[in-house]
Amino acid sequence: MLCAAVSGVLLVGCTRDASVPLKPTASLRPNAALGANGCKPPSPSGTFPAEIQGTIQMTTARGGELWAWLMPGHELPVLSGEATKIVWRLPFDGGGPPQFIATSHDGTVGTLDFGPEPHRGSSWARTGAEYGTDFVFPRSGCWDIHVTTGKTTGDVWIVVASRR
Repeated sequence: MLCAAVSGVLLVGCTRDASVPLKPTASLRPNAALGANGCKPPSPSGTFPAEIQGTIQMTTARGGELWAWLMPGHELPVLSGEATKIVWRLPFDGGGPPQFIATSHDGTVGTLDFGPEPHRGSSWARTGAEYGTDFVFPRSGCWDIHVTTGKTTGDVWIVVASRR
């Protein structure tokens, strides 16, 4: 990589030393308010209510964003005890397939019934690698779906309602 001198000061760090661990930057740290008591607020919606923007904590990918498209098979909200399809867009940083774990505030773990399955093509206008999953959230409340792939980690906070 080309290094340059600016105003007589040599810029150092043009290449990354692989022996130094990655540290999150301020712009990549999650908003502490997301997923707070009562899930107020959950992760924000995108261009339509079922499109949820996640928060990236750390990534080596450039310009990466984390998105979830909730497809519960009925009008929102997502309901406890029912399978919910989620299509994901996440940064591709050269790591292996993503891992997903859903956890409620009380430590209950959701069931990953399907996936992650890579999608080859899509009309969804978000960047990144696309995968599909099916989750069952056994109880209502605030859920954190934590995503890890390679050196990328992120979270999507959603509210799950009780099935009547």
